[in-house]
Amino acid sequence: MTANPTTAPQRAATEEPPMPDRGLHSPGMRDVGPGEMRRFRAVERRFLDAVEGAGYLEIRTPTIEPLHLYTAAGTLSPQALERVYSFLDWDGWSGERVVLRPDATVAAARWYVDAARAGGSSTARVAYVAPVYRFAVDGDREVWQCGVELFGRAAAEGDAELLTLGATFLR
Repeated sequence: MTANPTTAPQRAATEEPPMPDRGLHSPGMRDVGPGEMRRFRAVERRFLDAVEGAGYLEIRTPTIEPLHLYTAAGTLSPQALERVYSFLDWDGWSGERVVLRPDATVAAARWYVDAARAGGSSTARVAYVAPVYRFAVDGDREVWQCGVELFGRAAAEGDAELLTLGATFLR
């Protein structure tokens, strides 16, 4: 049989389809090149400038958090919990079940509790831009989440402030 370089070779009906060429990275993970990175940073700057102008301060939380933060209060649905990346953080004697942060809001709430316990203000306006990790058969498994949290204000008052802030950012 001679090969024609202009046509793909034919597979037998029982052969497995070829694996997609992902390069050297894991499924659902992707690189961000310089052009896309410039666009990402421009949106990130616009977001952080808008929220800082309204009195929100940026925080950064760890990528790895204790699993119980997401299970104890029922903050994630059972379907969402099935999609977290969890593993045992082993210290040689025992271990704690941890997750790659599946949602930034819970981590920000944990930060607020820790800060309040350390004598921080009872009201906090915080903002974040952080990657979150969720298992997906198809699509991205690492996505970026930006958000704001307003802790310690009455619900109606806080909702009005956040809606105004959202409208300001979108303009």
